[in-house]
Amino acid sequence: MFSSALRVVLEEKEELMDLKEYGNLIFPILERGRYYLVCFDLKSLAITVINNMHPFESLVKVVDDDDFFLKLTLMKLKDVVVKYLKRVRHPRYYDIAARHPFRLEIGWATIGNYEDCGIYTMRHMETWMGIIEDRWEVGFPTDMAKAKMKIAQLRKKYAVKLITLEANKHRERILKEAYQYTGVNKKK
Repeated sequence: MFSSALRVVLEEKEELMDLKEYGNLIFPILERGRYYLVCFDLKSLAITVINNMHPFESLVKVVDDDDFFLKLTLMKLKDVVVKYLKRVRHPRYYDIAARHPFRLEIGWATIGNYEDCGIYTMRHMETWMGIIEDRWEVGFPTDMAKAKMKIAQLRKKYAVKLITLEANKHRERILKEAYQYTGVNKKK
């Protein structure tokens, strides 16, 4: 299943299936209504969990179990990725297998914000390059009032991108309704 999903993402380009051309594998995870990222840095050999929630509020735990079915999502993902890297004979598979995931401590972690995890996750995906937190410019202020303004701005940005994306099968209908609502003639 992982291979077939990866094939779709890589647009059937067989030469990319071994992942040797990639430095980072970034997986957005939706678990119990919350989004977060798991990033496999194949160059620096790190497995990083990025979650906007403060650690004491977060449901994401870095705990393993020998029984696959008792593992938490994060550790199941690690197992699947490692097995895939081994199968395609990736030169770093053994090193990644030996790494334990760690949660990145971020200065903009939120407390009590259960609505905006998707926006935070999209921004994290947009800006993550496998660099360490003190050099990672994500653009979220630590001041909550300013952070809310930034989130509102990003929410609009991502909504426009998703709506106007060619792959959006509802694109034309939504744009037509938007033009009608605003009274704008799209032929101008």
